[in-house]
Amino acid sequence: MKKTSNLKYFPKPIQRSNFLIKEYKLDYEVISCVQASKAKNIHLVHELKSIILSTSNGYVAVHTSGDRKINLREIKNFLKCKEASLCSPKELFDLGLSQGTVCPIIEPTWGLHHLISRHILNLKIVSTNNGTRTGYYIFSPKILLLTKAHEVGLFSSPIFITP
Repeated sequence: MKKTSNLKYFPKPIQRSNFLIKEYKLDYEVISCVQASKAKNIHLVHELKSIILSTSNGYVAVHTSGDRKINLREIKNFLKCKEASLCSPKELFDLGLSQGTVCPIIEPTWGLHHLISRHILNLKIVSTNNGTRTGYYIFSPKILLLTKAHEVGLFSSPIFITP
């Protein structure tokens, strides 16, 4: 992860078990992982992508790195469910969320069933929004293993983004 000189640290970090999570702020709003990684001056692989899916088994949070896409077929097979799709903007709104504000380490996402792409657990740190489009956290992805309901697997594949 590249260091950035324009980090603004908030003095109120949150704690999950033995993990301390620092909160930072950007000067402008971002929504996508590409926008966030550029604004933070970090590699896209370190930008955590969290997507809420609506499945025939209920809502599920899927986590991968910003340089990858989720594989719905793999997820449906893994969950043994007939239906799985991205939540609509209305479904996100009903959960108290919107695009660019899904944060896995705070509610309501923290309480969902989590599918964690195996490769992110090999990273030392990841970054994701703090539930807003201007704030964000930097933390160990192993924090996701503290959720009550989680599974680790191959839920994503690489994508190639041209600059």
